[in-house]
Amino acid sequence: MISAVLLRWKRESELWKIYKRLEKNDLIDEIIVWDNRKINLINYGRYLGALEAKYNTIYVQDDDCYVNNIDALVNNYTKKRPISNIKPSHMQEYKVAPDTMAGWGMLFEKEWIGILNKYIRLYGIDYVFLRETDRIFTGLFKEFDYIVADVEDFPSARDPKIALFQQPNHFKMRAEARKRVKHINEIRSQ
Repeated sequence: MISAVLLRWKRESELWKIYKRLEKNDLIDEIIVWDNRKINLINYGRYLGALEAKYNTIYVQDDDCYVNNIDALVNNYTKKRPISNIKPSHMQEYKVAPDTMAGWGMLFEKEWIGILNKYIRLYGIDYVFLRETDRIFTGLFKEFDYIVADVEDFPSARDPKIALFQQPNHFKMRAEARKRVKHINEIRSQ
């Protein structure tokens, strides 16, 4: 069985639509909602929520879309490395990128979350870490699988007040996270 983790922040109505849809999925037996409203831990919240999960296999996604191919993710999951959905428009970047995103659906094992400690020991829990936890997690893992995403974005997915990729510092934060992960991986390989 699978535990799902969702983040609660500003998309309240969409969150509950996703929750209700996940409840109908026979593969998901538990849904944890990590509340980011009081202290916004951004993407790190999904990993803290996963640590509370009943099951070892964890499914995560953002609160701004329906993921229509969760079953395909599960069927392609080997439990050897994370697997995520990637939109066709982003395939080229993530074929060569050292990381991937979790927002369009990702599966991983709960015990793998410990890999984040490699970053925390060196850089601490800073804004880059909170915002880019997904990239850091998959980048430290070094290998991940992906399939073509089948998602339906809600209008809020492009809202500049909420969507991380719409924020002015998006590319700077992504580059900094990748630089730090590369540094950590170089230290590990020595």
